[in-house]
Amino acid sequence: MPLFNLSLTEALSISPLFLDLLPVGVLIFDPDGSLRVSNKALKDIAGYPREESQLYKKILEAIKEQRELQEIEICDKTWDGKKVILSVSTYMLPQSESEYGLLAVVQNITAFRELENAVLQVEKLAILGQLAAGCAHEIRNPLTAIKGFIQLLKNQLIGSPKEAYIEILMAEIERINTILEDFLHLAKPSRTRRTINSYEEIILEIKRLFESEAVLKNIQVMCCIEPDLPLVKLDREQIKQVLINVVKNAFEAMPDGGRLEIKVNYNRENNLVRTRIKDTGEGIGQESLNKIFDTFFTTKKGGIGLGLGMSKQIIKKHGGKYR
Repeated sequence: MPLFNLSLTEALSISPLFLDLLPVGVLIFDPDGSLRVSNKALKDIAGYPREESQLYKKILEAIKEQRELQEIEICDKTWDGKKVILSVSTYMLPQSESEYGLLAVVQNITAFRELENAVLQVEKLAILGQLAAGCAHEIRNPLTAIKGFIQLLKNQLIGSPKEAYIEILMAEIERINTILEDFLHLAKPSRTRRTINSYEEIILEIKRLFESEAVLKNIQVMCCIEPDLPLVKLDREQIKQVLINVVKNAFEAMPDGGRLEIKVNYNRENNLVRTRIKDTGEGIGQESLNKIFDTFFTTKKGGIGLGLGMSKQIIKKHGGKYR
């Protein structure tokens, strides 16, 4: 049963001027799915409905099934390719006893969902801050003792086949320390200490850092840096950490070898230095791609989902963009 006490004929007689005053998008369709009316707000929200759009497909399904939709959410694209999240409700408009047209009300809730996600991220960081503050020292104190005793054992096992086990233990302890540092940094970021630096030197330093691993993994690392880059004011260690995170992720995406390209250029119009890092790995699905900066989200076995979130936070503090 239709919720609106309007027939299709009555709906079509509504003044277009009135519909254009509404802050929500309105569409009216014939029983055969032909679009009869769309108002100005709809064009501003989603552009003209296109047959390939998710909005159009959902509405045609509702007409075919004579089914009303109540505030369903649709991820769609506007005519110019911009991603939007739409809330859609539809109402059947009787034309005869067996035929129904349809009125659709569309709202753009993209900003609301983005704000909701931002609040969720803040809540996650607040929980993380409490966790980090309460656990970091409790974990680090016994780790320090364990590390000290392992170093004593190492001296006694020099030349022994078991020496390799000691190296593994030391590496794992360092990994635990790194995870703790990531937790602490993300929950309570350290103060940014900016100094004048050569960005080219930083890029080449990162390349040297990964040279041996690149040889072992059969990965070719190429750097293309625009000549005469201006000096930049940044926190050298923080930016290095961002680059290390990205390159490390790229290496992990190429277990059978491949090619990594780092391109750096200076945008004089915006006075920005741009870094593009591209690898030949398998890539990541669109659904996961939308979540890669979310705290704790990871697609890697054994990962904790902090690296990219921390990196984006660092870049944001430097007034840059990470995408």
